[in-house]
Amino acid sequence: MNAWRQILCSGIVALMASCASDAPQPRSIVLQAMGQPTPGAAVLPPEVVVVVDRVILPDYLKRNALIERLANNELIYHETVRWAEPLTEAVPRDLADELSSLFARSVTTARFRSDGGVPQNTRLLWVDVRRLDADRQGVTTLDAHYTWMREGQAVTPWRRGQYIAQSVSTDPQHVAAAHSQVLQALAKDAAQSLLGAKP
Repeated sequence: MNAWRQILCSGIVALMASCASDAPQPRSIVLQAMGQPTPGAAVLPPEVVVVVDRVILPDYLKRNALIERLANNELIYHETVRWAEPLTEAVPRDLADELSSLFARSVTTARFRSDGGVPQNTRLLWVDVRRLDADRQGVTTLDAHYTWMREGQAVTPWRRGQYIAQSVSTDPQHVAAAHSQVLQALAKDAAQSLLGAKP
């Protein structure tokens, strides 16, 4: 009887090991700014300080799992593929890094802004993200509204940007890269709107 128990237990252990080996391995992905320093950045007056001040994300993006959009009103969360940090932290930093490249100067987020008030020469980027996700074909879509503020007053009117990037595959690392691409496109439009604003 003990021999049968040992055989049965060995079979169960082997089966569990086989199932475990077939399970997807957890993966972590990150947003990485893609920009390079660009000529002509001196168009922005050197005394102007640029800060990514407010980035609002919808609640469905506040879970760290990678999101896949099945339809306009249906999402699934891939719990085995997760962002290495909350998008509430990663998206503002990614935009700041892209703007740093575009303006060839340091652009910070609100986390590093002085608490002693905002100087007159500071331009604050506000972004309201309505959508940021990928579909089953690896197509990432970003829908966002943005404006620049100064001393509580709008420097530019609110604008809406819709951006699409096709990843080279549906592998999570490529989907993450497509997320970075659409954020880069938003940063470029935001930079152009600030350059075209009245001093």
